Amino acid sequence: DNDAASPFSKGVWFAAEAFGRLAALGKGGGGAGGAQGEAGVGAPKTLDEAIARLQADYERSYFITGDMDVALYAEDCEFADPFNSFRGRDRFVSNLKNLAGGFITDARLRTLQTSVEAGDPARGVAP
Repeated sequence: DNDAASPFSKGVWFAAEAFGRLAALGKGGGGAGGAQGEAGVGAPKTLDEAIARLQADYERSYFITGDMDVALYAEDCEFADPFNSFRGRDRFVSNLKNLAGGFITDARLRTLQTSVEAGDPARGVAP
């Protein structure tokens, strides 16, 4: 987890996450199930395919709909932002579903720009 976040910030995050899980259980949900992506499509085979599928996630406003291509992410991947970080795709999907299913009810998003930065060949990311 992100060591830069204050104990208060972490507490707020975990309380909101727990509340979301309880709310989802109350509505008969509560799992990571339901995340979309293209049926039967596995992990991307090329960087270009990964980029195209990630752009499609953003076009579907995955962050507020919960409709994401789960095959883009490893099961143990890390999700991080300046507020918090955690490991686990299922946890991320569950959090998105909780946001989409109750906390965020009306929103409009649009992607203004996408770009690709050079990677690290030693880690298998094209330069």
